Amino acid sequence: RMCGEKLLQLILLEMALEFNDEALKTDFFIGGNSTDGGSIDKIERYDIEFDKWEVLVLTLPLPMHDFSMTLLSTEDDSCKVLIFGGSSNDDLNDRSFILDMTLEIKKK
Repeated sequence: RMCGEKLLQLILLEMALEFNDEALKTDFFIGGNSTDGGSIDKIERYDIEFDKWEVLVLTLPLPMHDFSMTLLSTEDDSCKVLIFGGSSNDDLNDRSFILDMTLEIKKK
C-alpha cells in the first residue's frame, strides 16, 4: 500500500506545510505565505537525495496559509490529504478540501 506502509509526517515548517515521505526522500511544501504577505496556492516538491526543487502543476483550490491537514486512510492505493481552516490572504477560510497527492507520491 503506497500510503499505509510508509512513514508519513505532517509538520508545520516556517509558515508552509510540509508533507514528508521518508521512503521517497521527498518533501512536499503546500501553500504558505508569499514574500509580499499574501497567500499562495503552489505545491512544491523537494528531492532530498538530488537537492532539486520542482513546482507541481497540481495546486490548492485557492491560495492558503496557516491551515491544518491530515492524511486520509483509504482502501485503495491513493494518498489523499484533507485540508481545512487557515486563511486565504486576509480572509479566514471556513471550507475544506481533499487534495489527491497519489500521482505525485508515486512519481520519482
